[in-house]
Amino acid sequence: MTGTTPFETPAVEHRRLIRRETILGAVFLGISAVLMIAVLAGGTQQFDRRAWDLFQKLRSDSLDVLVLQITGLGDFISLVVASIGLAVTLRYAMNVRVLGFLAACIVGGRVLHVLLRSIVDRPRPVAIDTLWAIDASSFPSGHAMMSMVVFPTFALLIAEQIPQARVRTGLVVSAFALAAVIGVSRLYLGVHYVTDVVAGWSAGLFWLSACWEFRAQRLRRREPAGMKDEG
Repeated sequence: MTGTTPFETPAVEHRRLIRRETILGAVFLGISAVLMIAVLAGGTQQFDRRAWDLFQKLRSDSLDVLVLQITGLGDFISLVVASIGLAVTLRYAMNVRVLGFLAACIVGGRVLHVLLRSIVDRPRPVAIDTLWAIDASSFPSGHAMMSMVVFPTFALLIAEQIPQARVRTGLVVSAFALAAVIGVSRLYLGVHYVTDVVAGWSAGLFWLSACWEFRAQRLRRREPAGMKDEG
């Protein structure tokens, strides 16, 4: 995801990425599964309600305005529009395969979210007001999940075009931080419980890892036969 070092061939780099994404994907899948089972069993209700009450005590008119703008960045329509904008902006730097990969990440993430939401079918918390329109079930948070898929994917794809390691790192860290802030905004607005958001992050990270593992596998298959045997 971040380019090879002077001592690593592309084949070695791709194998390293595949191993890393496999491990990370398994970890985040496990976290998501544990949270889903706990929520279905009702084991998180007391904790979730207490945490929800604490976040609602932080509410203020000035913060509401700011947080509404932040949470809007994680709306699915906003993410789709941003993806189209990225595709148009970088159309000369990215080939059709890369843009197809971006589309698969977003669509696949959305399908996974809808599937998880239909399985758990958790009612939303009763919000103090209606600053943000809400519908459907609460678990997992779609804003938290899709932001954790889309923004890091944006950053990682753009980082492939940037030679400076520090710039690449800053870009990727900023993308993960933005996804985290969007998840917290859902807690502040009272439209999700803590476990909804944490599950959204973990499910998003699982799907992100799965997508990049798949991409590394595809890149490795396109390597010359001799390079595949290196390392």
